[in-house]
Formats: sequence, structure tokens, C-alpha cells
Amino acid sequence: MLKSFQRKMYGKRKFQLFFEKLYHFSKFGKNIGLPIDIYSSGEINFIRHIAGTVQGKNSFVSFDIGANHGIYTDYILQLVPGEKQCFLFEPQAKLYDQLCAKYSGARDVMIIKKGCGSKQAMVELFSFGEDTVASVYNTFKGTVQPKSCETIDIIRLEDFFREQGLAFIDLVKIDVEGHELEVIKGMVKYLQEGKIKIIQFEFGSFNIASRTFFKDFWDMLHTDFRLYRLLKDGMIEIKDYSPDLEIFDTTNYAAILKLSND
Repeated sequence: MLKSFQRKMYGKRKFQLFFEKLYHFSKFGKNIGLPIDIYSSGEINFIRHIAGTVQGKNSFVSFDIGANHGIYTDYILQLVPGEKQCFLFEPQAKLYDQLCAKYSGARDVMIIKKGCGSKQAMVELFSFGEDTVASVYNTFKGTVQPKSCETIDIIRLEDFFREQGLAFIDLVKIDVEGHELEVIKGMVKYLQEGKIKIIQFEFGSFNIASRTFFKDFWDMLHTDFRLYRLLKDGMIEIKDYSPDLEIFDTTNYAAILKLSND
């Protein structure tokens, strides 16, 4: 029966609309390309998962790279028990000012008006007029052009870690519209030394502009980390690389440091 179905439908012109809809149905079912907010992305459940692993820890150190309105950090502060040190990086001037006002007087939050990358630099940050979507790459979804730009400072995270005297980082969340791999490259020494427990990063349409593939993340992380795709109600481990993973539509992934006996 299956072979008969394949002969009748596979590769046939009249069934292409059906397969196109089936493709999107399958993609959304895997939590890829849905309208993204912290609720539908699976990030809240992931934070809850993290919170359940830190009971009894003296201080939880988190980095929110591309903090935007600070919603991710709000949930870290709300859900993760115990003392926390939260570092928020947001180079957009208007968002930085909003974050400073929002967290005024908060002793466990530091806001840094810089971007992150693999080397220190001054670059242009392009805004696309869709709420606060901004990137160091000047095309959105392959074709959309920016509405405005501003000049920002880029630093390497491992330099900042050393300046702050941080020996271990529990979580680095990265949502920087296509520049995620460069951020990870900027803390590679800490990764190699096992000083970062969890990295959460986004992969999507801006990776077309940055010319980065999921394979690049896999090659950099899979030796020392287990990789997962976030779902609304949990996460699923990616045990092997496949070209099928190269879907340039918004998806959130997590890399969790392997234990010594893994």
C-alpha cells in the first residue's frame, strides 16, 4: 500500500500544494518556525527545567545576550531559586534605557550596553521596524531591508568573564539574530575548560545573512555538550547531525555540558 502511495503521489506536480502544507504542518509540529515568544518557544519550560537542577546552589550566574525587554531574565529571577547574578547585554540604545529603568535598584542585575562577538569591534546594528528586531546583518528573512542603524560596541564574553572574576557560568542565553555563532566563538576558551554549563541559542532566518549553518554549531559544541531542540513541553536530544537540521526558520536549541561519565 505504501509503495502504491509513493508511486501515485511522490514527485507529482498535482500533489505539490498538499506536500507544501504537509511540510509546514510537520515543521510547526517540531516547534520550528511558529510565531515566537517566550511562551511558544519552549523557553519558559526550559527555565523551569534549569531551576529544578540548581537546588542548593549558592549563586546562579546567567547571561542574557540580546536581552531585548528582559523577559527571559524576568523568568530567571522568578523561577530559579537562591541567589542570582544576572548580566544583560543589550546594545540598542532605546532598549538599554528601558532595561536600566526597569531594573533600577536591582542588586542582582547588571545591564551592559554592548553586543558580543568573536572579537572586539565597532559595528553597525540594523533595525528592521518590527518591534525591536535588530541585527548586525543588514537583511531580514533574506530580502527585508533595515529601517535604521546605530553604531555599537562588540566585546568578547570570555574577556568580560575574566574582568568580572567569574570562574563558572551556569547559563548563557543568546538571541542576537544571526550572530549567535560569533558570540559562542568569543567564549571558546571557557567552553573548552568546562566553565559554562548551558548555552541556549536561536537559529533562524538571520543565519542566511550570516552564512552560518547548524553544522557549525554542531561542530563547535557536540564534543563537550549534548544538544537539544526546545519544545513547548520539554526538549528532544539531537544525537546525530543531519542536513535535515538546516532549516532557516526560528528554532531554539540548548547545549548542556556533558557530565564526566557521559
